[in-house]
Amino acid sequence: MTETELAREREALANYSVGGAEIDALGELLTAFGDKRVVLVFLPVSESTYAPLHPNGIADVEAARLAAQAAADGAGVEFLDLSKFGGNDDLFGDGNHLNQRGSAIVTTEVLTFLSR
Repeated sequence: MTETELAREREALANYSVGGAEIDALGELLTAFGDKRVVLVFLPVSESTYAPLHPNGIADVEAARLAAQAAADGAGVEFLDLSKFGGNDDLFGDGNHLNQRGSAIVTTEVLTFLSR
């Protein structure tokens, strides 16, 4: 990321928090599909590039992961945590977008999970 892009991301994340209306809305969304199979997928972000832009660093990403897991549990839907790939910078085109290789790996993980 360029310095301008980093500055823009830092500004966007300056008031970052987890919870509140967004989590409530996520819970409502997860239950809106009736008897359909719903899987909430928590995608990775680069731990070295994107996580440090958060006010509390990787702790903010972990708080978001835990909140998403709790929302899935509360709605009775499945949760697929792909945050384990966040430590591999070779999978990212930038701090929070997977590149082609990362996308292929994540797609395989999702398809494998769905085949269970």
